[in-house]
Amino acid sequence: MELIKAIEQTRQAMIDCIYSRGLTDERTLKLSRELDKLIVESQLKKKLKMRQSANKCEEIANKSGN
Repeated sequence: MELIKAIEQTRQAMIDCIYSRGLTDERTLKLSRELDKLIVESQLKKKLKMRQSANKCEEIANKSGN
């Protein structure tokens, strides 16, 4: 949940910065890069959870098949 909150806060800060400073301002670009990093981190965590869940299902299936 903390990661989602950080994504939303950074996204809003970037939008505010775009309106006040423009798309090419260094602060806007910095916030954009930070947002990208947070989104990638979130996607990696989701992928890891899905992989762990799939492994657990496979483990259960293997146990019940024996």
